Amino acid sequence: MVGGKAKPDLSKQWYVYFYFRDPITGKMGRQPFKTYRNINQGKTIKERKAIARAWVNTITGILEDGFNPYDEDSARVVARKRTDMTPSIRQAFTEALEHKKATLKPNTYKSYWHYLNPFLEWIKRMGIGGNPIESFTQRHAIAYMNYLADPKPYGKELHPNSVSNHKGNLSAIFSKVVQDRWADRNFFVDIQTKKVKPRKNQPFTKEEMEAIQAYTKEFDPLLYNFLRFIFYSFMRNREILSVQVKHIDMKKRTVAIETKADKISHILMIEPMYQFLEDLGVGDLPDHYHIFTPSGKPGHWPTNPRDKVNFFAKRFRAVRDHLGIDPEKTTYSFRHNAALDLFQSMIEDGMPEREVVARLMKITRHRSEEALRKYLRDIGGVLPEDWSATYRTNF
Repeated sequence: MVGGKAKPDLSKQWYVYFYFRDPITGKMGRQPFKTYRNINQGKTIKERKAIARAWVNTITGILEDGFNPYDEDSARVVARKRTDMTPSIRQAFTEALEHKKATLKPNTYKSYWHYLNPFLEWIKRMGIGGNPIESFTQRHAIAYMNYLADPKPYGKELHPNSVSNHKGNLSAIFSKVVQDRWADRNFFVDIQTKKVKPRKNQPFTKEEMEAIQAYTKEFDPLLYNFLRFIFYSFMRNREILSVQVKHIDMKKRTVAIETKADKISHILMIEPMYQFLEDLGVGDLPDHYHIFTPSGKPGHWPTNPRDKVNFFAKRFRAVRDHLGIDPEKTTYSFRHNAALDLFQSMIEDGMPEREVVARLMKITRHRSEEALRKYLRDIGGVLPEDWSATYRTNF
């Protein structure tokens, strides 16, 4: 149970408490066993409740494992002081994430769990999950990273970048373990992992674009329209799949999206994008409808963003593999082609280069002219010389 008044009061000290039957008298103890640890570090009611719930889970697990607060040696916990309980490795990691939950966006929290679960499975197989957190060392952290990288069947044989992602996420979680003083330092920070630098900004060739368009238009119209929307809007997959009718202003020709920095940004519609939305009849649809759903028509799609992105990514990978296109070219490459297309089209229309850059910045969302110019040089430098800006009218 969580100690405190029925109505939460931040001016009071919060604690988690439980009662235990005295093994000698057989009677329920009159005084509760309490722990205040970390709970009152929460600055809001939501934060304190999250930390307190995590401690409730911890204490419940310890009791279920046979912990006896009247036994000094029970479960390696200094419980006779009735102020503290040392968690196991498993508990320390899971509680650290729960403590962070109040300050994380829901998708970030889910992402952390995505990386934490394989680690929890590994420590269980190694037989160390129930050991006190103090016994966790850098050797264990390194062993897990090696396991992720080692070839099958002895390891997971993950790509170096994936191993690095696992390390980064576990490091973020373990930083909370250190902050809670269950460990002296973050063992994951100093581990060297090999990270392969991806080939950035890889647009499609003219032949690849034409092949993708023709194939998806005939065999996967849903994906075809999704790729068209990327091409027209310069939006990221996650942003597109979060768009609802209420975010679209056909009069102002803008689409409101939430950026990575949790700010609202407004995307300017170019004519093909405006026509695409006009053809969907968004003006007559309910505000909560999403533009893209598995049915191929606007509707309500409450699935979490990660699964939505994976849904379309899987479809595109199948097309890319079927056509034999470089696996490093993703749906993101359509943005590169669109940027080149738009840039060259404006230049060919006689618009001054500086004005073209100024207009493109509003569409591509680059923060400076220098950044946009560098981006255009990067993607323009990998295209064949006979590439021409012909896609917008065809897509």
